[in-house]
Amino acid sequence: MNGIFTKYYYEDYITLPLILSIVNGLWYSFYIYIFRFLIRGRLDLPYYFWTIILPETIFTAVTTLLVYRLFLSASRRVEDIGKRRDKHLV
Repeated sequence: MNGIFTKYYYEDYITLPLILSIVNGLWYSFYIYIFRFLIRGRLDLPYYFWTIILPETIFTAVTTLLVYRLFLSASRRVEDIGKRRDKHLV
C-alpha cells in the first residue's frame, strides 16, 4: 500500500515518510488492540490509546525523523563516492 506513494516522493522532504510512518503505527496499534484486547473483552479503548498507542506513535515519529536523516546523509555520501569513482574511470 505504501508503494503507491512513491511517485509523489521526493528525497529531501520527510513529510511523506513521516506521515506514512505515523499512519502505519496507528494502524498496527489498532490491529493489536482489536485482536489482543477487544476479543478478550477489554473494551477500554481510551485508556489503551492514551497509555500505549499515543506514546508509541510519538516515539515512532521521532525515531523516523532521526533515522531518515541518517539514511539520507549516508545515501548522499554513497552517491558522491560513486560519482567520484566514475570520474576517475573516464
